[in-house]
Amino acid sequence: MKAERLSAGARSHLRERILARIREGSVPTYREFSFVRFIWASPARRAYVGVLSVLVISFGIASFAAEGALPGDALYSMKTGVNEPIRKVLALSSKAKAGVEVELADRRLFEALELESSDRLDDSMREKLFDEAAKHAASLRVVVAESSDDLDEQDIAKLTSAIRSSRDTQNKFSKLSTGLAESESEVSPSSGETMMLSAPAPSAFSSSAVDAEESGKAQNKTQSKSEKENTSSRHLSRLEEEYDKTLQVLDERRLKIASKKKPQELRRGLEDNQNSEGLRKEDD
Repeated sequence: MKAERLSAGARSHLRERILARIREGSVPTYREFSFVRFIWASPARRAYVGVLSVLVISFGIASFAAEGALPGDALYSMKTGVNEPIRKVLALSSKAKAGVEVELADRRLFEALELESSDRLDDSMREKLFDEAAKHAASLRVVVAESSDDLDEQDIAKLTSAIRSSRDTQNKFSKLSTGLAESESEVSPSSGETMMLSAPAPSAFSSSAVDAEESGKAQNKTQSKSEKENTSSRHLSRLEEEYDKTLQVLDERRLKIASKKKPQELRRGLEDNQNSEGLRKEDD
C-alpha cells in the first residue's frame, strides 16, 4: 500500500491548529482566586473584610497581652474568661487536659504570690484565688483518675514534676505571707513610743488611755492576722489534699506499668537465654 503524504499547505494548516489549541489551553483561568475576585468586586465587601481583619488582629494582640495580667488589671477577665476556656477546649488528650489543669492551679497561686509581694492581696481575692486553685486541682484529680490507663511513664513523670513545682509556689506564698506579717509586727510602734510622740509630758490618766487604745489595736491586728492565716491554711490544705490524691493515683498507675513490664522482661530474658544455649549447642 502506498503511503499518503500531506501537502505542505495541509501540514502548515495542521500545525497552526495544534499551536492555537496549545495557546488556548495554557491561558490561566485563576479559578482558585474566584473568591478573592468576588470580595474585591464590591467596595462594601472590601470594607467588611478589612474591619473583620482589624478585629481579629486586635483580639489576638489583646489575648497575648492578657496572659500576663493579674487580678484587678483590665485584661484579667479576658485571661480567665476567654484564653483559659479556649485552652481547655483545645486540650483533646488526657495528658493535655491534665497539663492544663495543673498549670491553671499553679497560675492562681502565682497570681496570689505576686499580689501578696506587692501588698495588693486582700482577703476576698486571697480566698477567691485559693478556691479556684483548689478547684483546678480537683479537676486534675478527676482527669487523672478517669484516664490513668492512657498515661505512660513519661506523662506521669511530667505531671508529678508539675505538681511539685506548684507546691513550691505554694510554699513560697506561705513563707512570703509569714514574713510580711512578722515585718508588720516589727514595724508597728509600741505603746511607749506612741505615747512619747503624742504628748511630751502626759498625765497618768492619758498614759493609761493611750496604752489601752494601743493594746486594743494590737489585739485587733493579731486577731485579723490569725483569721487571715486560718483562711489561707484552710484553702491551701484543701489544695494540698487534692494534690496528694492525684499523686496517689499517679503512683498506682506507675506501679501498674512496672508490674506489666516485669513479666515482659522475664520473658525476654528467658528467650535470650534459650537463644544463647542454642548457639552454644551449635558451636559444640
